[in-house]
Amino acid sequence: MKNNQYIPKHLYPVLLCFSALFYCHGSLANTLSGVAQIELCTGEIQLVKLDKTAHVDNVLLPGDSVQTSDNSGSRCRIALPNGNAIHVGPATKVEFGNNQQLTLIQGQLLAYAMPALEQQEQPIMLQVGNGVLALSMGKVFAKSVNEQRQIAVFNDLVSAVWQDNQGNKTLYPGNLFNISSGNLDITQIPQGMDAEVSEQLSPETPAVIRATQAFKNRDLATSGTLFKQIQHAFPYNAAAAYHLGLFELKDNKVAEAVVQWKNYAEIDPEGAQKSGVTKQLTLMNTKVIRDEVKVLIAKEKTLSQEQPEPNSIAVHPLINKGAERYQPIGKGLTAFVISDLMKVPGLKVLEREKLQTLIDEIKLSESGGLVEKNSRVRAGRIMRAEKLMIGDYLIESSKGAQ
Repeated sequence: MKNNQYIPKHLYPVLLCFSALFYCHGSLANTLSGVAQIELCTGEIQLVKLDKTAHVDNVLLPGDSVQTSDNSGSRCRIALPNGNAIHVGPATKVEFGNNQQLTLIQGQLLAYAMPALEQQEQPIMLQVGNGVLALSMGKVFAKSVNEQRQIAVFNDLVSAVWQDNQGNKTLYPGNLFNISSGNLDITQIPQGMDAEVSEQLSPETPAVIRATQAFKNRDLATSGTLFKQIQHAFPYNAAAAYHLGLFELKDNKVAEAVVQWKNYAEIDPEGAQKSGVTKQLTLMNTKVIRDEVKVLIAKEKTLSQEQPEPNSIAVHPLINKGAERYQPIGKGLTAFVISDLMKVPGLKVLEREKLQTLIDEIKLSESGGLVEKNSRVRAGRIMRAEKLMIGDYLIESSKGAQ
């Protein structure tokens, strides 16, 4: 007999809090005994557990099912092995089996098949009515309401086959399958359907709204938990990166805040500029680097004796040997060199800003004619660089030139 566990709206995020934080650094295929993992849900969700002894609420086992209420905000993102996932919309029930076998009992969902390169391809097998969708790659919408079935293929890169009693049919980008009373009608998806369905089924937007409102209400515990879940489920969510950066600053974790805000600036450069994050990030990054450099110098004796990091190179700023007015060119030339070296496969170029700060700090403690060269060599050793690149440049004017 199935154990019907109903989780009210106000309790569900609490249950997800522990599980999301616990599993966020693991790979589903490698760390979980279940067949799927709930990453983020909003609204009222009902979990039906086949195994009464299963205590991890976000891990789905064979025979378990997820059912959302008919409220428009009831949605779930559920991760499958090999990088695949589904978004479950409102008024939907999905049952889970072994080997990515799913059954859409009613409602609608989006299936994302994005297998990792290093993992063996294993298609999502989604049963919809009397047919089965085998999805190896791509984004496909499936709907089953009152004996009406619908399959839509959204993106250009897709590998999918529809299987029913009439045989197998390959799905192509833009296909819209309408199935009613055993009859199959193939047309093209209407313009705008992809964006509309994606917005209606994803829990990302309602989760961000709730987390932001909790932040405004000073309910920082709820807001922080939700934003962590959002970032785990949707790594490119700008709001999550921004707010989690604020939480790190609140806890005086400047280095962690820099990581979050760098992520935010990459996702939403315009938003970071308008909010002042870009400017503040520069100041914060400088402080973090200085703090790290102080620690490195204090550990110089130990670090200098360690083996260099394989395939690493420290590119020192090029030294101007000519007129003072050509001094600013050095940074640009060094940046060009670093940019080219970063394209070399397997070569790790060490952080330029940290290296320069380390050189400047070492210079303060040295004297003599070889300060420049010695400080650069010491800095390379401290950063455990396998190779050092040290050079200069000289720009001369031709005779008669203005």
